[in-house]
Parts: sequence; structure tokens; C-alpha cells
Amino acid sequence: MVLAGQTLLIAGPPDVIGAKLRGVSAANGRTLAQTDLPDPPVFDGLIAGGGKLYLVDRAGTVTCLAGAK
Repeated sequence: MVLAGQTLLIAGPPDVIGAKLRGVSAANGRTLAQTDLPDPPVFDGLIAGGGKLYLVDRAGTVTCLAGAK
């Protein structure tokens, strides 16, 4: 999990949330966005900075996602 502004970003393995990346409002807990991941993330594999989210998965891939402008 990582908190970016008012959005909590959660990524988890299949046994937790189905290898998905989910953005949740920190204010009310509502899901803002969700996408399937090709592979589960590694433990502590999310970092946010500079308006981007970096995710490292168990296949060894580093993915960079940029926020909407």
C-alpha cells in the first residue's frame, strides 16, 4: 500500500485481492480505479513520487504509471 495525496493505492497477490491494483479514496474508502495485474507485486513493491506510481512484480518487471493530467 502507498498513500499518494488523497488516494490509497493497493496491490495484492491473487489470494488477497486477485492480482489487482486498486485506487481507493482515503476520505471515504470508495474504489476510484482498478486494473488487473499480469503478475502479483512483490512485498513492498509500490512507491509513489513525482506524480508517478512504480510497481515491481514477481516476474521482475518494473512498471511506471503516471497520473492523469
